[in-house]
Amino acid sequence: MRIFNGLAILAALAFGNISSAYIYEIIQHHQVFMTKIHAIFLNPWFLGSGVYLGFFAMYLLYRLFLLQKSTGEHRG
Repeated sequence: MRIFNGLAILAALAFGNISSAYIYEIIQHHQVFMTKIHAIFLNPWFLGSGVYLGFFAMYLLYRLFLLQKSTGEHRG
C-alpha cells in the first residue's frame, strides 16, 4: 500500500507542477485564450498522472465503502 500512496503523491506533484507551468507560460506570453490552455491535454505526463489520481481516488472510496460495510457503520 505504501508504494501506491507514494505514487499518488508523485502523481499529484506532477499534475500540479505541469498545470502551473502551463498557466505560467500562458500568462507570461499574454495568451489568455480558452483554446491555448487546452494544449495541456496533449502532455502525456499530465494525462497519466491525472488517470492514476482518478483510479487511486476511486480505490480509496471503494475501500472506505467496504470498511464501513464490514463494520456495519451507517451514517445517514
